[in-house]
Amino acid sequence: MQDERKTLKKFRDKGEALLELEGQAQAWERFVDWEGEVSNWLQEYGSDSDLLSEWKLLGSSNILSGSGESKDNAQGWQYRMAVNKRLFWLKRFPSDQQDPRAAGSDNRQINTDAVIHHIVSWLKIRCGEANREGFVVGVSGGIDSAVTSTLCAKTGKKMLALNMPIHQATDQLSRAAQHIRWLEEHYGNVRAVHVDLTGAFQALAGCLPTDVQDELTMANTRSRMRMITLYAFASHHRMLVVGTGNKVEDFGVGFFTKYGDGGVDISPIADLMKSEVYELGRALEISDVIMHAKPTDGLWADNRSDEGQLGATYDELEWAMNFVAAAKEEKELTSREQAVLQIYRRLHRAGQHKMQPIPVCIVPEEIKRKD
Repeated sequence: MQDERKTLKKFRDKGEALLELEGQAQAWERFVDWEGEVSNWLQEYGSDSDLLSEWKLLGSSNILSGSGESKDNAQGWQYRMAVNKRLFWLKRFPSDQQDPRAAGSDNRQINTDAVIHHIVSWLKIRCGEANREGFVVGVSGGIDSAVTSTLCAKTGKKMLALNMPIHQATDQLSRAAQHIRWLEEHYGNVRAVHVDLTGAFQALAGCLPTDVQDELTMANTRSRMRMITLYAFASHHRMLVVGTGNKVEDFGVGFFTKYGDGGVDISPIADLMKSEVYELGRALEISDVIMHAKPTDGLWADNRSDEGQLGATYDELEWAMNFVAAAKEEKELTSREQAVLQIYRRLHRAGQHKMQPIPVCIVPEEIKRKD
């Protein structure tokens, strides 16, 4: 993965040049140079020539058809991002396999400005209806909590941004702290709160029998301690606890802790796919260190990634979720796509107890009545 990141950074850096070009001639010269580097990369990792031809057409069209520097730059940026994604998936999947996001997905981009405005307005309405003063958000250092906390900050209402480490990895802790500082600098309604729960977690562990302290139980316990902390601040300050789960996690694979990070008052990004959360992140100018961080729930001593726990990437799971919703034929799927579908369906079934309302035993009136 380290080599992969270096390769992608190289192409991101090369793409940055497209944003600084003046004139179409220079754009074309830069594109020809860049195309050569793409060709070399493809020869090293393998692909078919049709893809490169497609990129040549897309790149020449995007870079050379602009009617001015600002338009050239914007289209050059879009092309750079498209190639970034394509290169990543070519490295992840050999040339004889299909990109698992391709089927059942049109890869449309969302209208980020409209979505941001809608969510911010929705947050204001919900806060008013609940007669609360503002919002409490747990900030983990990941993209979901970064986007959610920024959306809450944009409402102008009071917001507490809580950093709640429990034996936390240094990089997660620093990303969370950095984002909270950024929020304070840009939004006067935000206040940072640091609550180190490591001692409390250790104290609880000391009270529990050792035979119940398996890894999963204690990971979920971490999440539930943070929920308790969020509600302590929310109760005292008359605020709402805001969820940070996205659609894939909350309604696709149930990747959250019941009464932990799943215990919230409102969920502003739960109708957004992970890829859409990243789109909002770019529009909201979330820091690159968070945008490019490997997704993790931060609940394990070995700092394992979400992908490692789930067995598939978020892009794969997003594709599977869309594929199942579209009820498409599975005959033409590759072996990897079939494996991803199996993973998605297994996790979706296992997570139903989190996604569905609590079962209530309804006692019929004829049983209740005492004749």
